[in-house]
Amino acid sequence: PGASLHRFPEALMKDRHLTAESGKHRKELSLNGRADAVRELQPDATIYLLANLHVTSAAQQAGITNERIDYLNSRISEFADYEKIFYLDINPVFDDGNGNLRPDCTGDGIHVYASYYKTWCEWFGMYTVPNT
Repeated sequence: PGASLHRFPEALMKDRHLTAESGKHRKELSLNGRADAVRELQPDATIYLLANLHVTSAAQQAGITNERIDYLNSRISEFADYEKIFYLDINPVFDDGNGNLRPDCTGDGIHVYASYYKTWCEWFGMYTVPNT
């Protein structure tokens, strides 16, 4: 989970923090790190926060479980104001009936196959806010 946390966009909201715990290590991710810079460069920007994908039941291990991913996603969703910052969760598209990433969507149990990116993009397009 540490690598995905570092890729998470930090430029979201002022004076808010997201904390993720992994075993004995605690990492704090500031979601306000570059908010001022983003707003200065793109004051009318609409920001989309995307949920972390679930993993297959076979890929779950001590530090990476869908329960922990759901917790992280719930914390991320708290930053959405649904005016300029939106939270979107694609997990229902790729999950099986038990809330796990479907094995037919992945080769490693964690990442979807490239062939599913089209599905992801089409889904994302249905839930974005039109420019006004």
